[in-house]
Amino acid sequence: MDGRFIRKLAEEMNGNLANGRINKLYQLSRTDFLFLVHRDGVLSQWFLSLSLQNPRMHLSWKTYDKPAAPTGFCMLLRKHLEGGVIREIGVLNEDRIIRAVIENRNDFGEKVSFHLIAELMGKYANLIVTEPDGTIIDCHKRVSPFDGQQRAFLKGLKYELPADGKLAPSEAAGV
Repeated sequence: MDGRFIRKLAEEMNGNLANGRINKLYQLSRTDFLFLVHRDGVLSQWFLSLSLQNPRMHLSWKTYDKPAAPTGFCMLLRKHLEGGVIREIGVLNEDRIIRAVIENRNDFGEKVSFHLIAELMGKYANLIVTEPDGTIIDCHKRVSPFDGQQRAFLKGLKYELPADGKLAPSEAAGV
């Protein structure tokens, strides 16, 4: 998967899911998530996998076995995203990063736009939930600043896009 493919994927997800309400979400396995999205009388299944070998997202019509008990991360996703409306799905940094902006109510009943960021990058694949200002609420894989990786993913830190030093296709038009 490259940036062009991911951009088209984000456009397809946006076209099918924007303005849809997340009715329910499940963590099917350690790396697989399923969002049931209701829009215009149609129920869609948005499948998201953080698999090391095959990270991906797509719409699915398959029937999945749902776990009896949700994980802690699944409960966090449900708390912040269930009942929310997907306002936009787009690509970030012209890379394998897709962000969904989901409008929901916070603990005080105020409307807030949470960001669900899916980094579909092989062994670095991650799912991150942030506040609108980029503060990480939580993430699937937590990475400490002391783990020797370029970026840290912990609750309360600011989400940062990966720096790759590459020229984006949109910037190369004049070259």
